Amino acid sequence: MKQVNFRIIELPTHQVLLTKDFDDDEESKPLLTITFFLEGVKVNQKLGYDDEAKRDEMFDKVTDEQVQKTLDNALAMFNE
Repeated sequence: MKQVNFRIIELPTHQVLLTKDFDDDEESKPLLTITFFLEGVKVNQKLGYDDEAKRDEMFDKVTDEQVQKTLDNALAMFNE
């Protein structure tokens, strides 16, 4: 079975990349990274989890609506 570590979410105005990742420190804490571009600026939001199973569960559960809210919040902060 193929392991899925990346997912692209197609929103009306943006593409958003979800990535299963690990932080760069010694603990290698599992992360879910949400990446998109706003007016040429790359935005990364990293969410940390206690274990890979929980991170992987959230990776599968993330919806377009949740990602759109994240994007809307970032746009509001960007335009302040």
